[in-house]
Amino acid sequence: MKNHELYKQLKQIACNYTVQQAENLSPEELRSLSKADNTVTGTFINNMKQCLIDNLQAKQDEADEKKRDEVLDAGFPDWRQTKFGKEITNKLFDAATEVE
Repeated sequence: MKNHELYKQLKQIACNYTVQQAENLSPEELRSLSKADNTVTGTFINNMKQCLIDNLQAKQDEADEKKRDEVLDAGFPDWRQTKFGKEITNKLFDAATEVE
């Protein structure tokens, strides 16, 4: 799927979409964005959508983790030094994320 030309086109066009925007795309919008014709099945379109969502979610998770590490490095420079430091900061950030 990820090597298919239609998916590559869709991924390139939707690279700045949020996960929520991708989730809200209708099959017709996906067909239009990827320039897929009517011979492409609904299952294929749905699979492209799921790949796009997974890709965007991974990208967002990576950005969130980088931001978290930057905050921790600035406020607690030694947080990476111990296993306990990593565990407690991960738990604190996970709890804070759930509250948002």
